[in-house]
Amino acid sequence: MNVLSGGTALDTTAVSGGELWVSSGGTASVTTLTSDGLLTVNAGGTVIDTTVTGISTESLYGGLAIDTTISDSQIQVYAGAIASNTTVKAGGYENLLGGTAIGGALGSGASQYVGSAGVARDTTVETGGYEEVSSGGVATHTTVDSGGMAFIDAGGLARVNSVGDGAALIVLPGGVAQDTVSASGAHILTSGAFILAGTQVVSATTGILSGSELASNESEYVCSGGHSVDTTITDGTEYVLKGGVATGITVAVGTGVFVSGGAASGINIASGDGFQNTFVSVSEDGITHDTTVGSGAYEYVDYSGVTSDTTISGGTSYIYSKGVASSTMVSSGGGELIYSGGETMLTTVDAGGAEYVTLGGVAYRTTVSAGGEETISSGGTASLTHLLPGGTIDVAYLPYVSGGSVGYDSTTHLLTVSEGGQTYTQTLAGTYSGESFHLAAAPFSGTDITVTDITSTLANGVASDPPLSAKPRFLPANNQNSIDGSGTSSPVTSGNQLAPATIPDQLSQIGLTSASVLGFGFGNDLVQIMTQSKSDDVFARNRAVFDATSVGSGGSADASVLAALAHLWHH
Repeated sequence: MNVLSGGTALDTTAVSGGELWVSSGGTASVTTLTSDGLLTVNAGGTVIDTTVTGISTESLYGGLAIDTTISDSQIQVYAGAIASNTTVKAGGYENLLGGTAIGGALGSGASQYVGSAGVARDTTVETGGYEEVSSGGVATHTTVDSGGMAFIDAGGLARVNSVGDGAALIVLPGGVAQDTVSASGAHILTSGAFILAGTQVVSATTGILSGSELASNESEYVCSGGHSVDTTITDGTEYVLKGGVATGITVAVGTGVFVSGGAASGINIASGDGFQNTFVSVSEDGITHDTTVGSGAYEYVDYSGVTSDTTISGGTSYIYSKGVASSTMVSSGGGELIYSGGETMLTTVDAGGAEYVTLGGVAYRTTVSAGGEETISSGGTASLTHLLPGGTIDVAYLPYVSGGSVGYDSTTHLLTVSEGGQTYTQTLAGTYSGESFHLAAAPFSGTDITVTDITSTLANGVASDPPLSAKPRFLPANNQNSIDGSGTSSPVTSGNQLAPATIPDQLSQIGLTSASVLGFGFGNDLVQIMTQSKSDDVFARNRAVFDATSVGSGGSADASVLAALAHLWHH
């Protein structure tokens, strides 16, 4: 039914998927939605005394809703819309997507989400109720009763809140709470480590939280100054946020870990169910070290997340835009997928493992062992791959043509494949001798490149490089010399010089100390190289540090350190 301008609908019930539309100038009063009913209020429309139940939805697109009651359903309030005096009961959900809520109450089992540009005023969060203010959202004059919770995400703002005895106000790193008035028994958590179960605070500390086991509906938050040790997640979620550190996390099927701005080491995901709900997610300058991803489990690295020394043991790792993965070991049944803007370095692909470099992805210094495969799609980039006997490089976009040729130039380290009038080139690491490269049709499409009967060596633990003339030069912070891949300095006349970086304290807590970082025989030059021009992309900076650490002391750097160092270049 559609209520047009000047029209009025009184005492209307929409059941079993029934729909009621209120247009500009129209009014609907005493409306009931049940069994998947739908009420849509457009700009200028008004609804009064509405009851929404039975998994139904009320959507306000610039309209006005007064005295709405919601249970087991939802109300969506979009930009320009106002929901006044809404009562949300068990199973109900009020979603402010740019709109405004004035007054109203959140009962036990009810929740309110204040999204970007959304505003909540004078909300009462009763026992068991939950209010969340996300980035760009604002909540003012919220009253949180005993057993209720207000949760302020990064970028969210809460002003003039009253938090009662036994109530909780959670402010995550980057969130802001101003002018809060709290009772002596209130839980005001802005740092440290704590565990929540629904709207209840199970435990909290400003120091170390050790040996926790997260059960159903429990979440552990590790914020600035907090440190969790040996957490077991049986049916919950752990969040390691900016300034927080977690060591030793065991993840069961159907659970996960979010490392967003914090640092975590020793994450063990033995197995998953293949539905992408058993995972570790690394983003927003988060760092992980020594992660195991078992069969059916997943690792996601994006938005300036950095991971090092991950073992993909039958699981899958996805490296998305601005994500960096260093020293990943891909074993049988495992896969590493590098998407546009994602970058990997020092990956080892063992027998039965696979690395996929898709459009815009970059793989640097991958080692492909016997039975392993590196697949390169159109627009993907792989350089300095070390191809061992029995390993395969699959150029997926190069159609195989019988009679094609393959050649290798040991001076430039350039592999050249010519087939059917098309040419493909790729730099390789290692030293190869003899006519040892072979072409074959890939199982699905493209051309497979293999090598046999060769001498492939590593110098000082690091695969041999192309000539130095082919390498970029990098500008340290505190002098006027550039440093190339051999460690040779020469004068430069321009560049963006920055102050030396400082190793964050949180890195030392997971075994990545400034002593280990700078213990490669060239002192502060490494830190100076790290602080080169901010205009360089992450991959170039990774390569700069790798090249510097692989010389100077005549040996290779600890590769596990390199990914953690990338964290510093984002600041």
